[in-house]
Amino acid sequence: MAIAQAHGDAQFFSACDKNATKLHMRHFGLLPVDVLDLIFDHAAALKLQGAFREHQYRHCRRDAWRSLRRALAPQLEPAAFDALQRNADVRREWRTEPCSWSYMLQAEPRLLDEIVGELGGRRHGGG
Repeated sequence: MAIAQAHGDAQFFSACDKNATKLHMRHFGLLPVDVLDLIFDHAAALKLQGAFREHQYRHCRRDAWRSLRRALAPQLEPAAFDALQRNADVRREWRTEPCSWSYMLQAEPRLLDEIVGELGGRRHGGG
């Protein structure tokens, strides 16, 4: 309840979830304190998780990433793609230099086999 008291119930709830259904504060007064704590803790956790996902997969919003993903899809099995995207170094390269990956897929497709092999995935398809 300390979080809710520090920020004010309505202000904290709206800050945690901007798209939440409009709840009237008079309904919060009817709930027990421990339930209110759970609600605010859950809202804060959802906000943190959303921010982490937004940070972790920020490369997905770029046009260069979308074209790279379309180029990778026919060449990789889902498990291999998952192995690539779980690797922080690969995600950093996708964020900073997606064009180099696109070039590598066209000019040196065997490198994709090596990368996927090192990460423990399995490649399929053309090359």
